Amino acid sequence: MSIPSNLDVFNETVGKTFAFLYETFPRKVTIDICALTGVSELTFEEDRSSRRQLVEALELRRDSIAWLVDAGYVSAKSSPPHYFSDAVLTAKGLELLKLDPESLKQSFGDKLVDAAKSGSMDAIKSTASSALTTGLSFAFKSLLG
Repeated sequence: MSIPSNLDVFNETVGKTFAFLYETFPRKVTIDICALTGVSELTFEEDRSSRRQLVEALELRRDSIAWLVDAGYVSAKSSPPHYFSDAVLTAKGLELLKLDPESLKQSFGDKLVDAAKSGSMDAIKSTASSALTTGLSFAFKSLLG
């Protein structure tokens, strides 16, 4: 089994985060990175190599969620080692997930929730990527007039 690329992990984490926050909106919730993404918690019973891989996997997922916060899609407080507390979609994040491009029969948010429930990682990653790309495209178009 091959190791997924950083971009694949980013898209999967973004998709699962968006789906979770869209479904719980407008409540502020705690994001448990391990529970959300399926990455095991550190137990310190792992050998050194496995522990290093696990730490890197958790850091990449944490950084992906932190990017959503920094980009203004999510409001949350980082709570080490692998939590974000008071997490909620911002107006920008909610608007992105409510976009209903003509090529889709449902909004990005609804599509992400359905993909997360079905466990389809490919659908989660591609929908998250499409949502971010579409959101950025709309933002640039509005800036350019």
